[in-house]
Amino acid sequence: MIAGVCHASGAINPANPCQICRPASSSTAWTANTGASCDDGLFCTTGETCSASAACTDGAPRACGDGVTCNGAETCDESTDRCVGGTSPCTGGRTCNPTTDSCDLMCIGGSTLCGTMCVATSFDPANCGGCGVVCDLPNASAEFCASGTCGVAACTAGFGDCDGAASNGCESRSAIDSANCGGCGRVCATGTFCDAGVCVPGRRVFVTSLIYNANMGGLAGADALCQARADAASLGGTFRAWLGDRTTSVGSRLTHSTVRYVLVDGSVVADDWTDLTDGMLDRPINLTETGGAPPRPDPYILDEPAVWTGSNANGTIPAGVDHCLDWTAGNDGMSHSIMEGRSDVSTAPWTQSRAWSGGPCAIWRRPLYCFQQ
Repeated sequence: MIAGVCHASGAINPANPCQICRPASSSTAWTANTGASCDDGLFCTTGETCSASAACTDGAPRACGDGVTCNGAETCDESTDRCVGGTSPCTGGRTCNPTTDSCDLMCIGGSTLCGTMCVATSFDPANCGGCGVVCDLPNASAEFCASGTCGVAACTAGFGDCDGAASNGCESRSAIDSANCGGCGRVCATGTFCDAGVCVPGRRVFVTSLIYNANMGGLAGADALCQARADAASLGGTFRAWLGDRTTSVGSRLTHSTVRYVLVDGSVVADDWTDLTDGMLDRPINLTETGGAPPRPDPYILDEPAVWTGSNANGTIPAGVDHCLDWTAGNDGMSHSIMEGRSDVSTAPWTQSRAWSGGPCAIWRRPLYCFQQ
């Protein structure tokens, strides 16, 4: 026992935590402090020595410094807080990391420790090129990892990986991609488009190169004018005028195409009938059957390239318009109204610009829009 001078009743000996200053009858000295806690989870024994608890002698684990646990055959080196002697306290193939005092996996063969597992980041789709980098590519139903880079093993139905770029997965929709129609590399010819994986001709649209008064012989007469222009330009196919009257709407008499509407140069006007009638075209219908500019209407009012239409943008019948007695009235001296559009815009006024009232049925002349059926 080490004697000393007490500076305060109950103080612990800084040189030996297993001693405490207690008053005595003849003198004051350091006395045993059995059971007191020492550094790093050790305990005082009866001999006033900081050591493991008695439980350690039978092989039970005990705490060393910084969370390291030593087994009963080891001792704790307090200068380094390491387990010394005996076998490693780590199990399951793990080795004590001397830097972190933790049981870590020692990965071999070029593998990398990701969480609690050694993985090959060169080939693991869940850790491709690094821990936590998951191969999850757009429209891919299966992926692989090679040399730390994700790739497509299989595409979701209806998609294809046609550009070979791993980052964008299966980027091609084979049902509508004209560059990969029905499969990678199947290119649709000029003037045709991909529909349900098959190359089909687009529905051609033009504005007539000639202008006509409103006395056209009704809808059938207007259709004949469109067909004559298409035949003169050797376009082939059947064409009808984008024209309606008081009882027959454009939407009820024209084919509702499921493929694109295109000008004679192949540029797209709309993707299908729904797109055509949503009030916004992809571009104006401003080429004639021969690919020229629209004709100048007569008279040229408000500097607008007007076109006879007789239809709202959604293909329905305009209210309060008689269409020059359904495109049959001549110079009868009566007041009539006519709906017209503009060939220089792609918004709703392309067909629904204004309704003129007065009596221009046999005098004013405008071109027509013609649509392939």
